[in-house]
Amino acid sequence: MQCTRVYSSSTSAVLHSNMTDSIHRLFFVTLAITNSIALPSHAPSATSRTHTTIISTTSNCDSNSINVTLLLVQPFSGVFFAKEFSQGCRTFGNSSRSLILNLPTSGCGVSLNEEEKTQRLYYRVAVILQQDKFLRQISDENKLIKCYLPDDSFQVKSSSMERTLKTLIPDINRRKGRMKQHWNDESKISNDRILTDALLASKAWMEIVPAEHTKRSGVLKVGEPALLVVKSTLPVGIGWRVVDCIAHDGLGDSSQLLLDQDGCPIDELLLPALLKKPAKPIALMKHQEAVSKFAAFKFPDRDRLHLTCSLQLCKNACPQV
Repeated sequence: MQCTRVYSSSTSAVLHSNMTDSIHRLFFVTLAITNSIALPSHAPSATSRTHTTIISTTSNCDSNSINVTLLLVQPFSGVFFAKEFSQGCRTFGNSSRSLILNLPTSGCGVSLNEEEKTQRLYYRVAVILQQDKFLRQISDENKLIKCYLPDDSFQVKSSSMERTLKTLIPDINRRKGRMKQHWNDESKISNDRILTDALLASKAWMEIVPAEHTKRSGVLKVGEPALLVVKSTLPVGIGWRVVDCIAHDGLGDSSQLLLDQDGCPIDELLLPALLKKPAKPIALMKHQEAVSKFAAFKFPDRDRLHLTCSLQLCKNACPQV
């Protein structure tokens, strides 16, 4: 598998592949950033109206989208939207007691997080139930939605990687002598099974986290240090690098290229080159992370920063640029 680049016109957050690709789109991540003290999310209204309240919330999600369902006490005719994205990420009530809001994980303030204890990945998004279609009121409800992802959500699927692994596995087995017990004895398992297990275990994801402890969970001020962390679990013999990183406003109105097609920074004041940490071997797999420390920035009309990057896969190590 050569390090030739294959471009995809899709902007979906899912890891994409076709019969010849070696480029995979990493999911979008977001971080709330402010350059001043936040104002209250709503102000008292002089209008007194009968309003409804939320009985329960449920959510389901995959790497492409998150669906949030509300059950309400009374019929609702207002608007339900993602916080700070009231125009592009909303749904209107139709006088029923239930509402469904579908949000793309590529924007709308949806952020990806990793639970520290269990290492499970989940999406988080703040939503607002606005009682009136046009006015914000003290009776409006704010909710923080948390949706855990299936284990295979960020699986790397690449036919070119599969073809490469078919040639690498026999050689890896010979060099390792005998496989570890949890991969089963060589006498009981075929190379096809080893290949299948390796492909199922291949995944990659990306996070933005504060570089220093802050009491404002998930929120930074402009200029405060942040970390872009790209994590991968890939088979031994498969190299990778981060390319085509873009910052955008969550709706596609504004964007800024951060890393070019070779993974080189456009402006190191915005985002320096990512540095890889040593790989940790796991049987025939290896887990590795790449990190870049940068000063938090944002677009003038948005308080949330969205990033998306692509992962370039190579046979062995990717060539130096």
